[in-house]
Amino acid sequence: MENKRYNKNFLISFFALILFVFIFNYFMDPFDVFHVKNKFNASKPSINQNHRISKIPGLKLDKNEINSIWVGSSRTGYGSNEDYESKILKANIKNLYVNSSSFYEAIIMAKNAIKIHPEIKKIYFGIDFCMINKKIEKADALKPITKVELTKEEFLPLVFSFDSFKNSFTTLRVNLKKKKKVEQEYGFETQVAKKVFHKFQSTISKYNEEAYNNFELDYKKIEDLKDFVTWCKEQNVEVIFFTTTMHVTERILIDNTKNLDNFYKFKEELAQIQPYYDFAIIDKYTTEEISPSMRTFKDAVHARPFIRKKITNKLFGLNDDFGYLVTKNNVKKHNQKDN
Repeated sequence: MENKRYNKNFLISFFALILFVFIFNYFMDPFDVFHVKNKFNASKPSINQNHRISKIPGLKLDKNEINSIWVGSSRTGYGSNEDYESKILKANIKNLYVNSSSFYEAIIMAKNAIKIHPEIKKIYFGIDFCMINKKIEKADALKPITKVELTKEEFLPLVFSFDSFKNSFTTLRVNLKKKKKVEQEYGFETQVAKKVFHKFQSTISKYNEEAYNNFELDYKKIEDLKDFVTWCKEQNVEVIFFTTTMHVTERILIDNTKNLDNFYKFKEELAQIQPYYDFAIIDKYTTEEISPSMRTFKDAVHARPFIRKKITNKLFGLNDDFGYLVTKNNVKKHNQKDN
């Protein structure tokens, strides 16, 4: 009798815990997948995590018509503001970047998005130079979808995993804190960069070890990029390419690892496919002195909102003094001037 009562209480407690975890994760919605809005999750500190399990389900559950998307790595995504961008376009735009995205993951994300939302008209594709490294052979964790409906394999990790629960708790904790009034720039808090020199040093060390010290230009990826453009045209979708920006310290690393010729060859090959916007340039913004009050970069490879807004303005046809339109007719002169 005691065993039966114990088993019954255990089962009740177990299912109550499961129900609590489900409701808590759904209600907090730390990755903004279910589009649940409340005062306890107004700020989402974990939204830039777990992109490979959150971006596609969020896209599937978004019933709004989507006009344009961004794809690429964190360099494409950091500092973007969908509300500002949608206001300029007078249409809905979604940023589908994936942290540490590989070249093929960006293409997979774009194709998945078009399959889910065939009304998409434009793709803004941010291409990192190090994406075209033949020596980086990592498995693409992001896979092509087979169904446009949300599957249980996509749903369960969002509501029942420990990682989701941990991020839900972080979301609650941050939103319960009393917030001071902060200055806003392009929809983001204006902050003093703590340990800025360490951040620059660590990103340069990482890219030296993982990308530039072992670099070979991958011409197959260039050909696959051409095929992707052809595929998009068949879907009546326009692709806009742009090179992701970098601080001069990363350019110095490219030069020191004897990859400057590869860098300019990459730009020439890109221009042969179609015109593109070049933000991987040397100018007054990308050479700002490294300091805690920097306005342009948070580390050597990630731009702050100030620069991200300039990139958006240039791509969306607004007058701005950052970036250049490069074609196959002017790419060599552009590279010579940059060098």
